[in-house]
Amino acid sequence: MLDDNSFQSRYEQLAPPLAAWAHLRCRGPLRRVIDPDDLVQEVVLEAWRAQERFDPSKGPFRGWLFGVANRVAAEALRRQARRAPALDLDSEPIAELTTISRRVRRNESLTTLFTRLDELEADDRNLIIYRGLEGLDHRAVADLLGITPEAAAKRWQRLREQIAAWSSIKDLLSDRD
Repeated sequence: MLDDNSFQSRYEQLAPPLAAWAHLRCRGPLRRVIDPDDLVQEVVLEAWRAQERFDPSKGPFRGWLFGVANRVAAEALRRQARRAPALDLDSEPIAELTTISRRVRRNESLTTLFTRLDELEADDRNLIIYRGLEGLDHRAVADLLGITPEAAAKRWQRLREQIAAWSSIKDLLSDRD
C-alpha cells in the first residue's frame, strides 16, 4: 500500500496525462454522461480509495492508475443507466488531490494541447490513448485497433514524429517506445 504522500506525488506526475486521457476518452456516449474534468476527479477518488490494491510487482503505477480510469469510465456509463449518485468523499487527502486536478485543468499549455489532439484523426487519438497515455505495448494496441503489432509500432513511430514539436506532449506520454 502507498502512503498518502507517495500516492499524491505519483498522482501529481500523472495528473496531466490523466487529464489528456479523459479529454480524449470523453466522446460519444461517455461525453453525454460525464465531463472530462469530472471523470478525472472520479478516477482520483477511486484510485485513492483503492490504493491498497496497487502492487508494484504486477506493474507500474501508471498502468494501474489507467486501469482504474478505464473501470471508472465504464462505471460512469453503468451509473448513468441506473441513475446512481456519484461518490462523495470529504477528507484532507482528497482535497489535496482535487487541488492538483484543478491546477492541471487551468494549465493553458494543456488546453492548447487538447485542441491539437482534437484535430487528430480518430485512429491517431486512439493510438495516443492506448500507447502514449495508457502505456500499452504494441501487441495490445494492435489488438484494440485491429491491426498487426508491426503496423501499430510503425504508426506509433510516425505519430511520435508528427507530434514531436508540440509543447507539453512529451511530458504526457508513457516512456515506452
